[in-house]
Amino acid sequence: MPSFYPVRAGQRHQRLVGAGNSPLRFLEIDRLALPAGETWAQRFPDRETLVVPLSGTARLTADCDGQKWESPLQRDDVFTASPWAAYLPGGASITLRSRSALEAVVVSAPAAGPARPFSVTPETVTVSTVGGAHWQRQVRILLGSDGPATRLIVGETVNPPGHWSGMPPHKHDQVTAEESVLEEIYYYRLSPADGYLIQLFYDRTGWRESQVITGEGAVVITRGYHPTVAAPGTTGFYLWAVAGPDKSYRVSIDPAFSWMTGAAGTAAPRLS
Repeated sequence: MPSFYPVRAGQRHQRLVGAGNSPLRFLEIDRLALPAGETWAQRFPDRETLVVPLSGTARLTADCDGQKWESPLQRDDVFTASPWAAYLPGGASITLRSRSALEAVVVSAPAAGPARPFSVTPETVTVSTVGGAHWQRQVRILLGSDGPATRLIVGETVNPPGHWSGMPPHKHDQVTAEESVLEEIYYYRLSPADGYLIQLFYDRTGWRESQVITGEGAVVITRGYHPTVAAPGTTGFYLWAVAGPDKSYRVSIDPAFSWMTGAAGTAAPRLS
């Protein structure tokens, strides 16, 4: 049964998902909740990271191979705004100083080579409306598959009430000409906070599971198709992060839904 990893109230720093509490080998996600004027510091010896604010403002300072680097972090609300975020290569030491109360997530994966730090700004985030009818949603790409990160691919989806996302259903759990093996984490936030959405998991061998998402937290995805539907009256937000043995990003779609993209069996683009 897929597990939901809930955010624990009152935690300044929580390792939400990682190798110690999940089947993941590559991805980890930490959650921060810092009052105004607080400092949080961490070194990531062999992992590249993306720091994404959920709300609030902060200044990030990093030591990358002996070079000092700084970036702002800022966001009002995940449902209405793209963030200022920060990417750090493997080996970076990070210090965050909150200016106002800050909520943020830190996504990381083993670095696959050298890279340079850079700021993600609202202007560099690719925002698009994908899907149609009751499966239309907004997708924001923070780190694309062709971006400078060595392994991480990260984006966000805003799912309107009653709408589906992850459509057409796609998967990335085996190596074929159309598909690569990629782990994935979904980190959810809902509006209103007491609403819910349903995360589905299935394949064509007969396996199927579901997870009701209430409150704030994450699920891990290592297998199968994984569409999401928001309850009427609930807007769903989820940050999604993907990583695997290499950065060859290929997904295959459920042939039953090939009418959404064209010919059956063709690879689909990222449609979270």
